[in-house]
Amino acid sequence: KKSIFLMLILSIITLGLYHTFWYSKKVDELYNLGTQKKLSRTLTIVPLIINIFLICLLIIFPLTITIDPAKLYNNITPLQSGILFAISICLILKWFFLTLLAFQAKAIINEALKNKESHSEVSGFFTLIFNVYYLQYEINKILDDKEETPKTGPWAVIISILLIIISVFIFNVI
Repeated sequence: KKSIFLMLILSIITLGLYHTFWYSKKVDELYNLGTQKKLSRTLTIVPLIINIFLICLLIIFPLTITIDPAKLYNNITPLQSGILFAISICLILKWFFLTLLAFQAKAIINEALKNKESHSEVSGFFTLIFNVYYLQYEINKILDDKEETPKTGPWAVIISILLIIISVFIFNVI
């Protein structure tokens, strides 16, 4: 059982590396559930490598700026353009692989719930939106033997985010 808030803090501190560590650690735990579906240990390494490369690019990019950063938009060099393109590709690939891992983990947890004869299921929608945070939320509920209770946590977060967006929009318009 892990704190979702602590996971969020660790994700920020590690510049997104925590997600890949979470999956690497969960491989054995998910394997021990006795399900037919398994999480690929090799697949957990791919986003880690992508994230390390992404961090390197984010460190290198500012070193290529030789003019006033405010004027960078009009004077971007081919090297900077290439680095920005590589950063974009890394972000897309990282998202893709983390989403793939999330849905593999979701399938394993759902199979384990079915084997437990539970009527509960891990939501694909929340898995897509919240990834490891939602999966850990569901794991925490299972460990507390509360998997049948409503999914109030993810809904509360979505409603809070929407209210923040709406209030920012309203106050910026006024």
